[in-house]
Amino acid sequence: MFTERYVAFDLEMPNRFGDRISAIGISVIEGGAIVRRYYSLVNPECRFDPYAAELTGINAALVADKPTFPEIWDDIKDLLTDEILVAHSVQGDLYVLSNCLSSYGIEWTPTVKCLCTLMMGNVCYPDLENHRLDTMCEALHIELNHHNAGSDADGSAMLLLNYLQNGMDPAEHIKIYDTVKAKMAHVPKKPFPIQVEKEIRAALTELGGRRREPRVSCFGTVSPEDVLGIPRGEVKQYAQSLTGTAKMTEFLRLLPHRYAEENDLHAFLINTKRKYTSALELTEEFLPYIDSAETCDILAPKAFSRHSRELLKEIGLWLISYRSFTVRFAVNMLTRNFMDEGFTPQVLDMVYSITDVTPDIKTALPAFYAAALEKQYEDALPYFEKHLLDTEVHNRAIRKCLDNQAIPKNRKLRLKELLV
Repeated sequence: MFTERYVAFDLEMPNRFGDRISAIGISVIEGGAIVRRYYSLVNPECRFDPYAAELTGINAALVADKPTFPEIWDDIKDLLTDEILVAHSVQGDLYVLSNCLSSYGIEWTPTVKCLCTLMMGNVCYPDLENHRLDTMCEALHIELNHHNAGSDADGSAMLLLNYLQNGMDPAEHIKIYDTVKAKMAHVPKKPFPIQVEKEIRAALTELGGRRREPRVSCFGTVSPEDVLGIPRGEVKQYAQSLTGTAKMTEFLRLLPHRYAEENDLHAFLINTKRKYTSALELTEEFLPYIDSAETCDILAPKAFSRHSRELLKEIGLWLISYRSFTVRFAVNMLTRNFMDEGFTPQVLDMVYSITDVTPDIKTALPAFYAAALEKQYEDALPYFEKHLLDTEVHNRAIRKCLDNQAIPKNRKLRLKELLV
C-alpha cells in the first residue's frame, strides 16, 4: 500500500460561488512519506466575500500581483490528473477545482480517482467527537495551520499515512469522481454494494415499484432510473425500523448512494440521532451528496433544536456554501429552529444576504419569510413594506400567511394589501 503515489491537495476560495481559487496546496506522497510540496496564492480575478477573506487571511490586495489559475495550471495539471487525489471532504475540493477549470475554458480529465480522509477517518477512528481536519490533526498530534492550503494539504497527507500505518487498505475507499456530472461514484472494480447495502436496497425495492417521477436536482434532474418510486412515509417507517441498529450505523457510512430513496433514508436516519455532535458530523458528511430538494427538506436533525447557539455558527458557514442544497438546508434550519426563542433580527439578515439565489434556494424562501411573518411580525414586515424581496418570494410568503389560521385577521388584511 506504500508503493502507490497519492496527491493530497487543498483549495481556498475567495467567495461562495465555488468556481475560483485564491490558494492551492499540494503534498505528494510516495513510499510512505511526503516527497514534494507545492503552494501558491492565486489571483481569482473576482471579488472576495468578507467572510472568506477573514477565514483564510487572503484578500484581493494580497493576491493582486499573484498568478491566475491558468498561469499555474501547467505546473500542476499532471499531479491533479494522473494520480490518486486525496483531500479532507474530497468531493468539495474536486467540485471547486472542476468548476474553476471550466470557468477558464480549460479541459480536464472526465474522471479522477480519489480518497476522502474525512470518510476514512470515520472508519479508522470512530470514537472521536468529530472528524473535521483540525480535530483529527489535534487528536493525532499532526501540526496544522488550518485554512492555509499548504498546511491543510499536508494535514490530509499525514492523516492518510496514519490510516495506512494502522492497516487500512486504501483500495477499499477509492472512489471515482465524474468531473462532467460533478458526482462521485464507487470504483466499478470494487465488490460493491456490500452486504448491508444489498439488504437495504432489496428492502427498499420491495417497497417500491410505483411511479418513478424524476426529481429536480442541482445537476439537472435525478433521472427516473435512480428513483425507486417509494412514498416518503414508507421510507420513514423503514428508517424507524433501522434506528439504533448496527445496520443503520453501517448504512450511514455508505456514501454516495445510488437511489434517491437511499438518500431519503439516510436523511431520516440522521434525524434520529440524539447527540448533537453526532448529528452535526453526519449532516456535514451528507450535505455534499444531497442532490434533490426532496431529500434536503427531509433532513432535520432533532438534536439541533437543543443547541441553537452552536448551530447558528454552522448555519453561517452553510449559507456561504457553493452548493445550492447546502444553502437551502441552512435556510430550512433557520426556519425550523430560530423563529421562536432563538430569534434575533440577525436571522432575517442572514437569509436576506444570500447573493446567489438559485432555484433550489429560492423555493425555500417563502416558507422562511412566512414563518417570520407569523412569529416575528414586527421585524419581518419591513421586508414586505419596502418590497425588498423577489416578487415571487414576496407574494408566495404572503399567500402562505393568508392560509394560516394562526395569523390574526387584522394582520392578514395588512398583508393582503401588500400583494404585488
